[in-house]
Amino acid sequence: MQLVLAAKYIGAAIATIGLIGADDKTSNM
Repeated sequence: MQLVLAAKYIGAAIATIGLIGADDKTSNM
């Protein structure tokens, strides 16, 4: 149960960070 919530939360956070800091952090991967 916690894994699903964590995965969803982390996924949203990564998506937001990716959208916001796309230009700043191009070498994220």
